[in-house]
Amino acid sequence: MFLKNRFAPSTSPPSHLAMAGAGCDPQFHLVTSYILSPLLLAGTRLLIAVYVLVTLIYMLIRASSSETEIDSYVSYQYFLASNAPADYSLVVFFRFFSYFTNLTYVGICAYFFASGVQSLLYALKRSKTGEEGYPLQKWPRILQYLHTLLLSTVVTYRA
Repeated sequence: MFLKNRFAPSTSPPSHLAMAGAGCDPQFHLVTSYILSPLLLAGTRLLIAVYVLVTLIYMLIRASSSETEIDSYVSYQYFLASNAPADYSLVVFFRFFSYFTNLTYVGICAYFFASGVQSLLYALKRSKTGEEGYPLQKWPRILQYLHTLLLSTVVTYRA
């Protein structure tokens, strides 16, 4: 039964984290799912990425148009007195990225865009030529490592 093998405790790292040997992700764990087809998985990931991106843009616009977003670190009155409205916008922008929750949301957006594109290219290649593979497998190892690092910042538990 595949569920027993998939979720059984193991002493070795998951195959998508071990990038040695035959190459990056030889079993296509990063672009496939037991539940969804590769094309549906890609569509779901890209839909989530677009939703998160629109939400991030909305949050940035709302933060820059609100006077209450800057708390005790920076006084809004200082920026009114300095006659530098661009400074206020930059402070709001940098202040937005100083919160861990917002940084996590940016990471989720980046991961879902990256994984959605990889899944889409895998699904299209598989449906057109019948071959399996996706661009990340041919990229330099540092980019493969960075993709896996991005995955590990978004996914906190893997059985």
